Amino acid sequence: MTMRDIHRRSWLGATALAALAVLLAASACARTPTAAGDTTTVASPDAAPVGADAVAIRVDSVGGYLPAIEIAARLPVITVYGDGRAIAEGPVPAIYPGPALPNVQQWRIAPTEVVALARKALAAGVGSEIDFGRPGVTDQPDTRFTVTTTQGVKQTSVYALDLVEEELLRSLSVAQSSARRELKYVLDELREPGRDSVPYAATSLAVVSVPYTGPNAPDLPAPPPVAWSGPALPGDPIGPGGQVGCVTVTGDAAKALLATAAQANAATPWAFGGKQWGLRFRPLLPDESGCADLALQR
Repeated sequence: MTMRDIHRRSWLGATALAALAVLLAASACARTPTAAGDTTTVASPDAAPVGADAVAIRVDSVGGYLPAIEIAARLPVITVYGDGRAIAEGPVPAIYPGPALPNVQQWRIAPTEVVALARKALAAGVGSEIDFGRPGVTDQPDTRFTVTTTQGVKQTSVYALDLVEEELLRSLSVAQSSARRELKYVLDELREPGRDSVPYAATSLAVVSVPYTGPNAPDLPAPPPVAWSGPALPGDPIGPGGQVGCVTVTGDAAKALLATAAQANAATPWAFGGKQWGLRFRPLLPDESGCADLALQR
């Protein structure tokens, strides 16, 4: 082999590597048609750094067949903040009636892992036009993913994502099943409990109210009523048709109410204004300030 052949092969190898680099860079971009019929290259969204109390990733359950008060007071499945705090509802006792206060847990993950998780969610289809299908079952909630990206907040909702019955999933195509599976992997990783989780120390509460109708179990007597000492019930309407009210309690009043509610259960009637009320206590998360935030999440 002559020196000329060696130089020629080296040049061809370098050219091939350069072409591969261009292809890899292009794979991270999307081609978008313009009004004139040409195309322009648009970078795909990436995870964006956010402030300590800003939402980097959130997963909510939306809708579903539940009483209006339960939907209004429902916590996000998980929220991950810019500083690495992860907040989610922990296990609850399998008893009826359950505790009046939800078991909200908090743990920390590395900020670099927050970015990695956000990128996994985007790669699995959050903010995209991927078809996740719709199983042939009614009254299930949507699982809504929210990710803060360099191109703004991206969201995707998937109906009945936690559904596992194979018979009900047969209507999905192979591509839809695969897409749902990839997003479910991300959700499972997000929901993996932290090794050092601790109870979330709420400083403010949204209290959701409806007229008291008694325990759901007909043979269970109602607990004795507890006097309500917070803002006037039912508060501002946040449910459809005004059937659910909500008040916000903060500061020392919230501390006192948390202590009282810790001694009650979900079937406890609360007495105010000559009436009895059924209440749900919803600790407000770091990015939330009141009942209006609950209304936005439904």
